[in-house]
Amino acid sequence: MEKILIVEDQKTDQMLFKLVFGDDFEVTVMDNGFDALRYLEDQPVDLVLTDLKMPGMSGVDLAERIKQLYPGLPVIAITAQPEYFYNHVNMEAFFEDLISKPMDLNDLKQKVELLLRHSS
Repeated sequence: MEKILIVEDQKTDQMLFKLVFGDDFEVTVMDNGFDALRYLEDQPVDLVLTDLKMPGMSGVDLAERIKQLYPGLPVIAITAQPEYFYNHVNMEAFFEDLISKPMDLNDLKQKVELLLRHSS
């Protein structure tokens, strides 16, 4: 079963992601980027799904570290402010895709499945 690491600080979104992905993937949820990086040291995953705006370490900073440490690992960003990140962040350097909140959960699942098919 493919493994997804979800990095999200909002508990309601964490529960939503578990519901959406829990039947088809092995899902691990972390509250912040620091814990996510520690987890990745010992646990390989197939994809990371991260919120961009989180306390401590942003999703952009997390994705940059992931790309340095695990260059082939796909990362999808989730944000309620896509315009800001499109204008201020080189999205293509760190993320395979960006999903806007509020999100269409079926669309998100399809994008994850498609990305996993192409990366394997």
